[in-house]
Amino acid sequence: MLLLSGLFHAMSVCSQVNHYLCMTGRKIAAYSRSEKGVDQGTLYQLFYSEIGGSGIDRDDIAGGYAGLIPRAESSEQGRLIKLSIRFGIRMPGYLLPSRTIWTVETVYIRPWTGESAEMYSGAGEYGQSGQVYVAENGSVYHRDLSCTYLALSIHACSMSSVQHLRNQYGARYVQCERCGHVSDKNQTVFITDMGTAWHTDRHCSGLKRTMDGMSQKEAEQSGLRPCSRCGVSGGGDA
Repeated sequence: MLLLSGLFHAMSVCSQVNHYLCMTGRKIAAYSRSEKGVDQGTLYQLFYSEIGGSGIDRDDIAGGYAGLIPRAESSEQGRLIKLSIRFGIRMPGYLLPSRTIWTVETVYIRPWTGESAEMYSGAGEYGQSGQVYVAENGSVYHRDLSCTYLALSIHACSMSSVQHLRNQYGARYVQCERCGHVSDKNQTVFITDMGTAWHTDRHCSGLKRTMDGMSQKEAEQSGLRPCSRCGVSGGGDA
């Protein structure tokens, strides 16, 4: 029972760190196409700005919040950004001496492929007046560059574990119609927080989000509605 309790404790801490790393990744995606890119200082600023409200208990981490040091690197020729953290989890000793185990949490995000965020800095709450963004085959338009519908956080896991995972809405992941072909239960597959399919190809079109920029007037004339998250009024999902 003590061993199981320690295992569940470690899994809980890893889950909290992974979730907060994903949230940071969504912010990074919106700024990754600026002229200077995302340097280590910007990464630290975005990661540590709200970590106190992330739900991560500093006492569970070796070194406290300072023990969580995010790293970012470009992969797949710049088509993905890899965010990772190597950190120690303080395990309760119970009847034995306490110990620290080390682990690594990693997420992959797809960089923003539309306009540079710097072009719209200081131009109002939603950026340049009248500028909106529409996802490929989308039915709504977006005002906010950091809207979670515009950034996909890609997670890697084994095929044997994906059947036990759920997306943020509690739904199971099903086989992608385009690339979901598995020959080994230990094969690596890729999922997203809001998606419903698992993929064997990291570059599958189901893991991409192509954006077009246009004026709000053009979007409304095309019959598009405002995003329920970042639009002025409610309207539905991307």
